[in-house]
Amino acid sequence: MTETGLTGAGLLVECLEAEGVEYIFGLPGEQTVPIGRPGVCLATLGPGATNLVTGVGNAWLDSSPVVALTSQRDQDEQHKHAHQFVDTTAVFDAVTKRTDRVKMARTIPEQVRKAFDIATREAPGATHLELPEDATLETAPPRARPLHDEETPTSGAKPEDVRRVLEHLETAEHPVILAGNGVIRSGGADQLRALAERTGVPVLTTFMGKGAIDGRHELHIGTIGFNEDDYSMCGLKRADTVLVAGMDYIEYHPQHWNPEGEKTLLHVAGTQPEIDAYYEVELGLVGDVARLLEQLADRAEPIPGTDYSSRLKEFVERETSKHADDDAFPVKPQRLVGDLRTALAPEDILISDVGAHKYWLSRLYPAYEPNTFIVSNGFASMGIALPGAIAAALTVDDQRVVAAAGDGGFLMNVQELETAVRLGVDMTVVVFDDEEYAAITMEQHERYGETFGSTFGNPDIPVLAESFGATGRRVAATDRLEETLAAAVANDGVDVVDVPIDPTEAHHLTEELGEIVCPS
Repeated sequence: MTETGLTGAGLLVECLEAEGVEYIFGLPGEQTVPIGRPGVCLATLGPGATNLVTGVGNAWLDSSPVVALTSQRDQDEQHKHAHQFVDTTAVFDAVTKRTDRVKMARTIPEQVRKAFDIATREAPGATHLELPEDATLETAPPRARPLHDEETPTSGAKPEDVRRVLEHLETAEHPVILAGNGVIRSGGADQLRALAERTGVPVLTTFMGKGAIDGRHELHIGTIGFNEDDYSMCGLKRADTVLVAGMDYIEYHPQHWNPEGEKTLLHVAGTQPEIDAYYEVELGLVGDVARLLEQLADRAEPIPGTDYSSRLKEFVERETSKHADDDAFPVKPQRLVGDLRTALAPEDILISDVGAHKYWLSRLYPAYEPNTFIVSNGFASMGIALPGAIAAALTVDDQRVVAAAGDGGFLMNVQELETAVRLGVDMTVVVFDDEEYAAITMEQHERYGETFGSTFGNPDIPVLAESFGATGRRVAATDRLEETLAAAVANDGVDVVDVPIDPTEAHHLTEELGEIVCPS
């Protein structure tokens, strides 16, 4: 029971502790909520709150559970044109599942519990609580106490519906499983693998679904999410029936892989399918994705005629391994992706920023375990990798963490190197250094045959890293790439590796993919 005399801020701390919160990420400001130590996602009022919007928007569209806390002026000042006052509940309404304002200390336990419940409920996302200063300084009543989460059993499907889904797979000529991030969120990787192995149906993953099945598995036939002509799309182009497991539309819209709407779609997810002309579902199972996949795997039988996957996997691996041993300098991005995979153990974590390098990593980097390849594919804002890697490094013990960023994205949040060094985290930052916004130049080349306004000069990145107290390294020759990466990953503390990248590979990627001929 909370003691008499606890302020709203103190009660808030107890509620966050009851939710299992260990870390809060944020900056103190003029009127930050006085909770003693930072936790979850915290900002002061006004510009502090608005600066959170991009990160919160990422969480919302990427289905990542986040609770954002922002301070606010006293409630009796909010009707005025007051210093640093904007209605942050209105600001966050567009990028959260729910935004709420605390008006009195006694409601804090209910509002915190609701914020966490909604943030974690399928599909997960961001929620926001605005905390006016007077409500946090008010004395809470003696009965006010944290509310605890109640466990609810996972929901499955009726046996007859499971049987109907399997019948559709069994009668298909070319069935495929398309696995998204919802499989990983539910802890359903083992169940997905069991279903694939018992049926023989090959599995494609989205960028955010990488690791839902081991990239080395014989039934894993690639990753989709970049281009309708990409190598791995061969499996979907051939498919007549697609079991879509835990995939959010934000991961890769059905318009790109079901353009004629002729495929039979079997929906297995935590939420009902959205109404979409390219996603008309034949049959759906809604509930806990891991439980649903387990039910399907338990009743599944081998499906004949699915041996196409071995030919397709061989084709995809042959195409995606081009330049894997290329010693040309500047470094081919394909070579860097391969050497990164060599440098990391199966359980290590790679976090990709947003830019052209994301296309190379998401398409070519094989993830072996769930939650070992993290990428923003919803809001997709540049600058996510470095702070994301700090958060990951703080929360894991025996896994190495690598942030992979383009030079543009790296420089957008380079100041967070100081945070990483100050906190003493072990992490490596690999910078794809091509002195341009390569994703933009790629599109400019495709549309106009020339570029404008998308190139820039860089500082001396290793020296810049060292000015923050990190270890800076530069790859001067491609044949030294693998050993440089290995040394950085093995080193304690914060390492930054500057890798000069050949930008021309990105310029011609879509043209090259347009010439792909799928195996028969």
